[in-house]
Amino acid sequence: MSKSRSTAEQNYDEPHSPLSPIELAEFLSGLAALHSSEAYGNDRLAVALKELAQAVKRSDPAYIRASRNRAEPKSQMQSGQHEQLHSLNSSEVQAFLEDETKSKADLLALASARFSMPTSQLKRMRTEEVRAAINSAMLHESSIEILSTEAGREGASRTS
Repeated sequence: MSKSRSTAEQNYDEPHSPLSPIELAEFLSGLAALHSSEAYGNDRLAVALKELAQAVKRSDPAYIRASRNRAEPKSQMQSGQHEQLHSLNSSEVQAFLEDETKSKADLLALASARFSMPTSQLKRMRTEEVRAAINSAMLHESSIEILSTEAGREGASRTS
């Protein structure tokens, strides 16, 4: 028995296909209907969802933002800056941290480029806390280098 399916339902089966504006509008309309329930709903949210669905249907630029490919670097300057920050040694990182003129964005860039720290949590921290987190990462890296050096010495002194 074959069942007729709408275009929106058919595209949900494709795992990585983006939603079309019509499919998104249909979803938002359904969500608005769900939230308009007297028993469980939220009237203000239902009205806002209906307005959003209508705006998406007519492709209102106030509600729709252009998608950006995450793989693209944001700018050439940041790509160059990334390489520069990635190649800093410990003393240069320490000087960078001690420089009070560095902004929080600069510190986040350093944390990401040099120590591969995810910036999502760092963004919520105060600037002083970000400096402390980067300093901790630098000290951790330094302790790993010391342990590695000592392990190499002990391994070289073994005769078995």
